[in-house]
Amino acid sequence: MMHNMFEQVQGEVPREEADRLRHKAAQCRRLAIGIADHQTSIALKALAEEYERDAGLSAERPRSAA
Repeated sequence: MMHNMFEQVQGEVPREEADRLRHKAAQCRRLAIGIADHQTSIALKALAEEYERDAGLSAERPRSAA
């Protein structure tokens, strides 16, 4: 538990959270494709990019042996 708290303080995202954020990004992209309103589609794509950026904080971090 202490390790996860330290990661969050350092601005890194735990792997499970990164996976959840990537899933949310994919949902936003699917919605953006199927929605007729152009402004909403743009907003969903921007949200997807934000989720992916947040998830990327843990993308390059190696798994620690616990």
